[in-house]
Amino acid sequence: MTLAFAAEPAALVADEVLGLAVDHNAEAGFLSSEHLDVNVEGYVAAEAAGVLEVFTARDPAGAIVGYSVFVRSRHMHYGIPIASQDALYMARPWRRHSLEFMAWTDQQLFARGVERIFRSSTSRAPYGIVLERMGYERDAVLYVRTAPKR
Repeated sequence: MTLAFAAEPAALVADEVLGLAVDHNAEAGFLSSEHLDVNVEGYVAAEAAGVLEVFTARDPAGAIVGYSVFVRSRHMHYGIPIASQDALYMARPWRRHSLEFMAWTDQQLFARGVERIFRSSTSRAPYGIVLERMGYERDAVLYVRTAPKR
């Protein structure tokens, strides 16, 4: 079975993606699922401003089984068009299609004028070796600090 990949409007796929986001957060998120509070309005506003790309993977029945979201901008130091990964998830039964999906999203972003794509890999679900095999180079290590509870 194959999946259908598409660029889709955030507002139209939000409800279906939110169902997967709970699984995604439980698997790879740095916050527990009880703190998951997806800012759908922010995604819709970013898309309206022309800086958000939402890509989906649908199974043969038409259900969304994966998503990839990017924020597009101009690099603050070099002025080139970039896309930074906000989210990437593929449901377990379909995960064997992840590499194909990522390659397809890269092609879509390059076709839209992006010159450099930034992807991140969480420490809870690392896949840096896959990115390196796709031609990505390890560039920066991201650290997160949480504000003390008040």
